[in-house]
Amino acid sequence: MLQEFTATNDVDEDGLPAGGNVTSIGLSIEWQKGPRGIDDYGELGEPNGAFVETLIAAALQRIEWYQEVNGS
Repeated sequence: MLQEFTATNDVDEDGLPAGGNVTSIGLSIEWQKGPRGIDDYGELGEPNGAFVETLIAAALQRIEWYQEVNGS
């Protein structure tokens, strides 16, 4: 069942994706705001929000689990 949800998609001064959020019953997502960048040690900086790939992987895991417990 598709539930209603509210989404905002923010952009930076160049019109590029810069975060946003999605909310619904039982769902709250804060998207990554801009690139992760490089820290002082040359490593990727820590994420400040969720990535679309993570959300898709979580949904796929749930679908696969449903199929497993239902014998599909």
